[in-house]
Amino acid sequence: MRRQDELICIYGGQSNLARKFLLSQMEGLALAFDSEELLEFLQSETGDPDPVVRGQALFSLAHFLTGYVQKRYALSEQSVGVWSTFGKDKTDVKAVLERGLDRSARIREVGQAALLATKPLAESLIASLDTIKGWTRTRAVLALGNFGLRRSEEWLSSAFRPPELPLEVGLALADLRGVEAESRIVSAVRESAQANPELFLLLGAVPGPASFSLLMDSIERTDVVGRMNLARALAGFSSSDVSDAFVRLCRGGEGWVVVVALNSLETLGKVDLLPRIAQVYRSAHHDFVRIQAVKSAGGIFSRDSIGFCVEALRSGSDAVRAVALESLVRLRADPKSLSEVATPLLTSPHLKAKVNAVLAALSPEEALVSPALNGLLMSTDNLSRLEAAYCLGYLQSKRALEFLGALANQDPALSVRQQAAKSLSKYPARDSLPVLIALLSSQEPRLALTAARVMTRYDGEEAAQTCEQISMALAQARRPFERALLYRALGLVCGKSQYPHARTVLAAGLDEKEPRVLAGVVEGWNLMGTAAEPSVVDRLGAIATGGEPRLSARALLALWHFGDLSAPERLGQLLASGDEKQVAPALECTMEIGLLLVSVAEGDRFPDLAAKLSGLIGSPGYEAFVGSEVDLGNSLSLKKANPRPDVDFDVRRQPRKPTTTARPKASSLPSVPSVSSVSSVSRPERPPSGVRLAARPPGPAQSAGPDSTNPGVGVNQLKTFLEKLGGENGATEGVKEALSRVTYLIADGLAQGAGLATLWASPYGKALIFSPVVVLLLVMLLRPSASGPGKARRARQGGEARSDALPVLRAQGRRGVRVPERRGPGAAHRRRQGVEPGRGPDHRKRRQGPGSDDPVRSRHLRGQGRSVGAQTWRQHQPRMTTLRGRAGRPADPHRRR
Repeated sequence: MRRQDELICIYGGQSNLARKFLLSQMEGLALAFDSEELLEFLQSETGDPDPVVRGQALFSLAHFLTGYVQKRYALSEQSVGVWSTFGKDKTDVKAVLERGLDRSARIREVGQAALLATKPLAESLIASLDTIKGWTRTRAVLALGNFGLRRSEEWLSSAFRPPELPLEVGLALADLRGVEAESRIVSAVRESAQANPELFLLLGAVPGPASFSLLMDSIERTDVVGRMNLARALAGFSSSDVSDAFVRLCRGGEGWVVVVALNSLETLGKVDLLPRIAQVYRSAHHDFVRIQAVKSAGGIFSRDSIGFCVEALRSGSDAVRAVALESLVRLRADPKSLSEVATPLLTSPHLKAKVNAVLAALSPEEALVSPALNGLLMSTDNLSRLEAAYCLGYLQSKRALEFLGALANQDPALSVRQQAAKSLSKYPARDSLPVLIALLSSQEPRLALTAARVMTRYDGEEAAQTCEQISMALAQARRPFERALLYRALGLVCGKSQYPHARTVLAAGLDEKEPRVLAGVVEGWNLMGTAAEPSVVDRLGAIATGGEPRLSARALLALWHFGDLSAPERLGQLLASGDEKQVAPALECTMEIGLLLVSVAEGDRFPDLAAKLSGLIGSPGYEAFVGSEVDLGNSLSLKKANPRPDVDFDVRRQPRKPTTTARPKASSLPSVPSVSSVSSVSRPERPPSGVRLAARPPGPAQSAGPDSTNPGVGVNQLKTFLEKLGGENGATEGVKEALSRVTYLIADGLAQGAGLATLWASPYGKALIFSPVVVLLLVMLLRPSASGPGKARRARQGGEARSDALPVLRAQGRRGVRVPERRGPGAAHRRRQGVEPGRGPDHRKRRQGPGSDDPVRSRHLRGQGRSVGAQTWRQHQPRMTTLRGRAGRPADPHRRR
């Protein structure tokens, strides 16, 4: 199951700190091919009544949007996950960066020209902020941070002042990356973060000496939520002092703080941080913390990281071993050795461990006759079948393709059908598209939407095949919802392939009368990004002038991408209208324009627009604008997506090809993963040569190869099973309930607070901490001395004589000699119960302890430093020891206190 699906599935019903952690994991998954699901989810959580959840959702959304828009317009390569690249060689990413650096000067000039062209839109945005409220205003503020103008910085700086310090204003101000913005943020956080801990998140957005000093000073002065935010902010720093900050954050033992800090170390990816991760792993008492430590080690490319993950694979729980497998794949461990160490987990009762073992240990031929995969396919548990569908996307064969078709069409659980559609998109377009297009006719809208989204992931030659299949489907589709999805998908895929016939189909679509279908056509042109035909431009201009508000805004965005430099001003007029129906869609387009300023400057994705902007460079208006409105040091803070090296598994396909199709051309396959900065590329793409894993022999019930006596499940058998299962209402278990028992994303019982750290930060904390010490000192001072009246009283009672006999009585008790009966209430009670005075009938048994006749158990307990018999004896021994040197008390070890 993919990471983003797990996050959404288990989110509901968790504590606020657990939900905060899950939201923080979502922001790095923006490059997933169906990231629209996460966008909708994050937007919904920004209205959560809990301020802890609401603040984290807003912060994650702001960081998510950059990658989302780049992915939406096919501007960045899709994130490369671990299993689809397992055993594949990678091209060095340095060449990609060098090519980008050579064009940086030109990009800067074109980007400043883009700011000049969009200045009217930014001014309208600032003017509208005084009239709009709620979520619309929050989005407008976030959008303003993408327009690096002096006026934008002035407005945001004035709005970010105590006592009101909205988080969205701080995020927008941080996006401008100006010197004044940094000082303003640090000052505001210092003054107000104790009352509003979410402001600590901003320190990572403006890394510098002042920010880091404030971070270190605030660790002991805030609560667990504040420390979680400080731990998240660590990911923005590159200082060597991060290690010291990590130690101080983890000192209190707050589980949520520790796991967030581990995620920050993973993002940094520095080899010198690995010892800190290993230290947390070995000292952690909670399996969830150990799991996060192993996951973090998977983001640090080094020989020591492989050794650490191998250690976890050998000695950890099945949940830890499941993550260790994923981390070893991310670290490019030797595939053959990894297959050998993964084989024992094929029979693991832990679902995630078993699924990862199937992906790591079995070939497509072996998998389909493996009891592990067959058991998942034929399970009444929805989650097991979902994981089987997930595996079949990577273990590709003709038979596996048929299994996915059966699951996508017949499985009674919608989540399984959706996963089957996602796995189908990993197959060559020629094989998967007939099934995916047929799913668009489903009566379940969510399944149809998933199918429409996943078919847009193809590039190059396969994108042209996809355009051809979509065009054929449009000729037969009748439902408006289905036709709208097809038009939108056609525009996005055509933008990546430039398939000529797609333009003809989209041009004809502009004559559609149904508003929903026409919206899909307009969005198709917008995503395509180019339009050479004047008739298309004229038709879109007419829609922008007299169409429905959302159609007008999207049409203007398409015209901007075609090179119409007047489109931003017209879009600004919609913002200034004050009509909520016009403001909301215009604001959405404004956000996309701001986030795409860098991409239009690069010129590859929107060549018509880049050419028009290049014509502005050097003009008098351009020179005056740059000198007065643009902050030359930070005018084009070009944000790039910052995908986490997470095990999302949703990657660009490099398939084990089915026998029914030819392999796509190499030029159409991405060669490198997405990168966000030069520092992230400095890590080696593969570990040092010669690193291999020590193989673990398979257990007696395991097999390293296919079982010739087990032909596996047949396709017809699976269809019959699914048909029967669909008729048994309520017979299957929900995915969420099953996932909550096997996921390693969340855990119950994780420590939420460290007593001393939290108490010390409270107003009366120091007094409460020192009060027990004061009481103890008073007791010691007031305690009677050994020469006081207590000793004289004991002497008068004959205590000294009894004290002399104490060693003899202890020796007799050890040898089993009968101790003289002691008269008193205890002895009388024992006589009434028929027990021998001075010792019970089970005295010997108590000394030896239950189970002491079992040599294995006794040896096990002695290995822990005690035996049951010794433990029973020590229950009396401390009492006897306290009598040593005291007078007036008998030495009977069975005497009650």
